[in-house]
Amino acid sequence: MSHLSDFEHTKLDARVYPGFVVQTHYISDPITGQRRVPKAKVWKVERLLGKGGFGEVRLEVHREENEKRAVKRMWATGSSFKKEYERELKALLEFSKPKYKESAVFVEFLGWFEDAECVYLAMEYVPLGDLEEYVQAIGGTVKEAQVRDITIQILEGLKIMHLENFAHRDLKPKVSCVCPAILTRPS
Repeated sequence: MSHLSDFEHTKLDARVYPGFVVQTHYISDPITGQRRVPKAKVWKVERLLGKGGFGEVRLEVHREENEKRAVKRMWATGSSFKKEYERELKALLEFSKPKYKESAVFVEFLGWFEDAECVYLAMEYVPLGDLEEYVQAIGGTVKEAQVRDITIQILEGLKIMHLENFAHRDLKPKVSCVCPAILTRPS
């Protein structure tokens, strides 16, 4: 299967509006026997989680089902834009495969969508935030056992990436998520 078909397979049917996104998905209704019944899901943009050189990450909330997702918004400007978002999309697709879920070191990729100005990458929301925010929130001191667990998780992710011929290119506490399992694992 080519990457183009992988890309298209994970593309979400979504329209972007100021402050919210309407995503349409299709369900089968066993009661009426209808197939591919469109169902709209409204995601409210709640707040900005971070900003970088290629775009920003925002928290989107679907209140009816109490769901949250982090959505990276990449601006469609510059000659290298398509290459950058395709590279990131390729990595998200690769590390969302079932064979990597058990390692629990990557956020789950939920799909992507676009409008005339941007490409949006929807991912699992990690409520504890990135490693930098977490360390600041707990007063700047992390216990040795937690440092060891966090380091093991980061190194495991890098090992998997390198085995698949991917390089991270921007590894720093600001982009490393804190997994709740690490913080609750017995020392």
